[in-house]
Amino acid sequence: MLFIYVSAVSLIKTKKGILNIKVGEYTFYQKAGNYKKSKKRWCCTQNKYCKALLHTVDNKIVSFCNEHNHERK
Repeated sequence: MLFIYVSAVSLIKTKKGILNIKVGEYTFYQKAGNYKKSKKRWCCTQNKYCKALLHTVDNKIVSFCNEHNHERK
């Protein structure tokens, strides 16, 4: 099993009241279509073609790909 240390993870609310996950300098939105399931997929908010994503199960991060293909905004 591989463990990755992430310095800061927080749940934030946007101006529209939508929950996002902030990991370090990047934020992730919950992918549409899985709001009622316990397993959720979260994608980078900065670029729709970004490969970075994370999965949560019961509000715990179970997998995380931090491979962004863009600069931070």
